Amino acid sequence: MTTDQQQQHGTNDEQIISEFRNTLAQYKTIVVTGDEGVGKIVFSLAAMKDMPNVLYIGNPLDFRGQSRPGGYEQYLDHIKPLKPDLSIVATETDTLSLKPEQLIDSHAILLIDEVYGRSETQRAKLYELIGTEGIKTVIVTGCMKNLHNLVSLVDAGLMLTGRSALFIEGDYIKKLCPHLQPESFTPEK
Repeated sequence: MTTDQQQQHGTNDEQIISEFRNTLAQYKTIVVTGDEGVGKIVFSLAAMKDMPNVLYIGNPLDFRGQSRPGGYEQYLDHIKPLKPDLSIVATETDTLSLKPEQLIDSHAILLIDEVYGRSETQRAKLYELIGTEGIKTVIVTGCMKNLHNLVSLVDAGLMLTGRSALFIEGDYIKKLCPHLQPESFTPEK
């Protein structure tokens, strides 16, 4: 990579982070999507680096339902330094114990890493938390079809391409996702 390319890449990173921050400032619930390796979590954490009370709700599975390369613990070890004050909610039990009132009182921001592979009980809890007024949420997913009924709560989205971030209107996401869903998808009314 030449110096010019490195400088351009850095500029793109700054623009992506700026777009992310602007979107999160304007909307309660956003989805961040994009192909594998474009930096969905890295950019999310960079954009929220100075924000207090970010809770990372982890998932040992990726958007294909496969284990994270190197394992979940290694993945957590990789992301922790990106935001040293990040609170990790690593298990389903921990997720189910989250109380909306406490999250509101602490002005928490939820960073949900993938929905794929989560139990119905856990998805219902996420729906409750995301649907609670006063809780900002970022849902990171490799494929929006995995949002299931959470799509009804999404206000806006960012599609990362590796070189840019494309803003997606929430209404468009809500119209698109049912067409991407597996046959078992039935959105809640």
